[in-house]
Amino acid sequence: MSVPGGIAFRFLSVSFVVVYVIMTLIVLAMQYVKMLVHMAVRNPVLSAVAGWSMSIMVAHFGGAPKSQLPALIFLLMSITLICVIKSKWMKAHLNRVCARS
Repeated sequence: MSVPGGIAFRFLSVSFVVVYVIMTLIVLAMQYVKMLVHMAVRNPVLSAVAGWSMSIMVAHFGGAPKSQLPALIFLLMSITLICVIKSKWMKAHLNRVCARS
């Protein structure tokens, strides 16, 4: 027997309205995070992967959420690294280093 997913846990409230409202709030939160990722990295593929990872995490909430944790940590590290590489500080630093040679 498998553990139910996120929507099944919300059905414990016995109200379709509660399930609808909670899932709508989760989807809006995921869209907001995806928008922030897209604004930070300006890479549509990476923001799509971030959205996909979050949707998989919600869909498999009950089954094995711990198995998704390494993928989410790797994704967060990748987004952070891309933000650092694309930052103005890094560009200025590389320009100074290249100018010396």
